[in-house]
Amino acid sequence: MRRISRGVLGVCLLIALHGPVLAQASVGPLPARAADPAPKRRPLAELGLSPAQRRQLNLMRRTTHADQIRLGAQIRTLRRELADLYRLYPLEATRASALVDQISQLEAQRLHLQLQIQIELRRILTPEQFARFAQMTDQRPRPAVPLPSRIQ
Repeated sequence: MRRISRGVLGVCLLIALHGPVLAQASVGPLPARAADPAPKRRPLAELGLSPAQRRQLNLMRRTTHADQIRLGAQIRTLRRELADLYRLYPLEATRASALVDQISQLEAQRLHLQLQIQIELRRILTPEQFARFAQMTDQRPRPAVPLPSRIQ
């Protein structure tokens, strides 16, 4: 028994001391240098926007982008806090309910902001430009969004 314990202890020490070094080592050949990325595609350039439309879209983007970022960050923070509460036993139901209410209010604000953006897009773009814009945005891959149950 003592011999097995010493062996296990030795392996554990070896992993503890050399694990970080081994984790940093690369296996296999060094990766080839990535080719220069293709020039970024400018979807708005394909819409044939007038200078006035371009200015209006840039103004809309500047005024709404900060709000979108702020709301998204607040929602993520509150969802993490809620997920942390769900891991506790017993559950602080009052605090969890308050967080759910806060998240709901922020989500509603985000949806209203998205609605305002959609209204503004239709005010700025012609029906043909909007149809082309919708077609271009539907073809782009969507980023993966973690499910609320998988928040860490």
